[in-house]
Amino acid sequence: MSLTLEQSNIVAYSKGPARVVAVAGSGKTTTFVEMVAERLIAGMDPKRILVVMFNKSAQVDFEQRLSQRLANQTPPEVRTFHSLALRMYKRLAKIGACEPRNWNPMPSWVSDRMALKEILARVHPDQLRDIQNEPSEALEAFWQLQEHYKSDFDSIDIAFDKAELSDKWRCLIDAHQGYEEARNQAKLISFSDMLHDSVGIIDSDQQLIDHFANHMDLILVDEYQDINAVQQRLVEIIAGSRAQVIAVGDPDQTIYEFRGSNPEFMLRHFDRAFPNSQQLPLTTTFRYGYPLALAANQLIAHNKNRYAHFSLPASKEAVTTIDPIPCVNDQAAAITHIEQLLSRSRTVEEPETIAVLCRLWSNAAPIELALMQRGIDFSLHGGNSVLARRELQVITGLLEVNQLTSVATVRNDAKFWRQLMTTPHLKIKQPIIDGLANQLASSPGEFSLQVRALANSLSGWEKKQLHSFAAQVADLEAHHDNAKSLINRFFIARGYLEALQESATSKQRGDESVAILRAFTDYLGQHRYHPNAAIQAIQVLQQQRASGNTNSQISLTTIHRAKGLEWDHVIVTNFDDEHFPYQHGNSLTIAAQESERRLAYVAITRAKLSCSLLVPKGAGDKLPSRFQAELGLMQANRWRDVISGNCKRLTLSPPQRAAWQAFAEHQQLKLPEIELAKEPQQTTLSGTKKANPAVIHSHYGYGEIIHEDRVYMTIRFRNERERTFSKKAASELIERLA
Repeated sequence: MSLTLEQSNIVAYSKGPARVVAVAGSGKTTTFVEMVAERLIAGMDPKRILVVMFNKSAQVDFEQRLSQRLANQTPPEVRTFHSLALRMYKRLAKIGACEPRNWNPMPSWVSDRMALKEILARVHPDQLRDIQNEPSEALEAFWQLQEHYKSDFDSIDIAFDKAELSDKWRCLIDAHQGYEEARNQAKLISFSDMLHDSVGIIDSDQQLIDHFANHMDLILVDEYQDINAVQQRLVEIIAGSRAQVIAVGDPDQTIYEFRGSNPEFMLRHFDRAFPNSQQLPLTTTFRYGYPLALAANQLIAHNKNRYAHFSLPASKEAVTTIDPIPCVNDQAAAITHIEQLLSRSRTVEEPETIAVLCRLWSNAAPIELALMQRGIDFSLHGGNSVLARRELQVITGLLEVNQLTSVATVRNDAKFWRQLMTTPHLKIKQPIIDGLANQLASSPGEFSLQVRALANSLSGWEKKQLHSFAAQVADLEAHHDNAKSLINRFFIARGYLEALQESATSKQRGDESVAILRAFTDYLGQHRYHPNAAIQAIQVLQQQRASGNTNSQISLTTIHRAKGLEWDHVIVTNFDDEHFPYQHGNSLTIAAQESERRLAYVAITRAKLSCSLLVPKGAGDKLPSRFQAELGLMQANRWRDVISGNCKRLTLSPPQRAAWQAFAEHQQLKLPEIELAKEPQQTTLSGTKKANPAVIHSHYGYGEIIHEDRVYMTIRFRNERERTFSKKAASELIERLA
């Protein structure tokens, strides 16, 4: 087997703990199969080797490759973190350190039922009926809290803060305590409990730590950049003082922070746990070439919390293009580009694979609808169709209220009417809302008259609120325009979208729900569907999607779901300053911005032949992503000129210069004269000669200070918007460039 020099050095390494920094497409599985094989050939006991993979598919792949390499030799143990922890949990029960459990992870419907019982027992009375009618949002918030709690050993209060849930869900802290008591009493476990429970029990008793430690000579851990605190501690316990631990990963690809991962585990925590560890590079990528490699390196070099390593193509002549596609409508641009790629793909022997990568699932909704409308076969990777989203039920229900002759599937459901009356809440007694919802759901029509009749039997505020709702329903019933107009009129009259966003578990969840509703109403508007035709179109799309291909040449997914995968052609949608970086809360810290930059880096490095970025065109509402400038596409596309000597000067920022120096060393050439790029402080954004102090804000991007005193500063940003900040409050968000 032919290995690169870097791979050979890693296979031969045996001096102690090591962090292998492996870029995307670097052949790390091949490398570590060979390392294990060499150790076994040298006489190491396979029972003293442990390989820990991050998921089941990676485990199976490693086992298959290892069995092919070893022929008739006994292979070592290859485990996922969960299967390893479960085995240790069972051992704890066997030696009497804990009670036996039902070792089969409980089904989601069981855990949901247990959680919902505890939530309903503790929720505020104003939320009680809403959650009873539609528990999905409360359960989503609960499991979000659980994921943060189970990934670390922090208190539930700290986990709540990390989960960034709104205060209305603070009751989930008590619900969590009740859920854990009920779960332990029933002797049940989930997948996350396998790790959190077992490691917690072992870590509380030195004798138990000694029992599990020092049985291994070699421990290989894959995807180390994605581990959390509990998984890190598990590795430490098993290793003890005996095992050589090899951690494999790339901190530049840490994108699962919402699961508790953090680049710090590989950058710093590993060396604290395993002192004097060596850093071994695996920087040669077999996936992509230039200029994409240069652009990716220029982008990620802007992160400060990283190793100074860069990806270098295995072939110096390998070409992977990366280009911006200016567009007004991402959906239309994506479809046009897909059709162009499909046309090209028909001329080659093997159909070329295509991926459309989105920052959020809501970005995928309009593209999914357009693909179905065009009859283009595709598969959704790791997500639900927009046609299965509960947001669509509201649209269908509104159309059914308008079209009484249609077969009703939603309007005869009391949940639909309760949602309309509680988003935003009418602020009337819940029994009145429940009774009216049940009445309307069983009625064949004349909904507004029934609401009005009930309103007349009331008085004061309740009467006023129901009369207002009756008028909104009457307008819905009487509307004779197109479907989009009908839906938008009702949403505006009710303040529905604003209320939906405010009541969501998180800003991202609210943004997604609103974006999906807008995407679907825009789709109906593009086709100018009458309400009845819109209902029929939805039914046709649902039938079409139900029989769709799950193994298509085209994949539609999010960047988080794309991790570890590759395609010939990658299209990254919504590459604008609203989504890259995406602002999760009221502010975006420097650390959060680095996390978003890593996500963009992962997106573009999925491509083998081409990567296309859908960027804003012209002067619209959207601004270009600040990452677009950091990619340095114009400079990256000059790589051939630099090799041929036709480029005499490059203008680069300091991070970009570091990427080019790695390129020059790889190509064994001398770079042309480099002129450091003049940062915005050298000139004002308005073009005047006098330079104002320049800054970069973690969310708004580059700007210049146009007024400053002891307490406040006013900044004009590149979109000509002026904003005033408290200097003390914004100190973590604003970096001076002068």
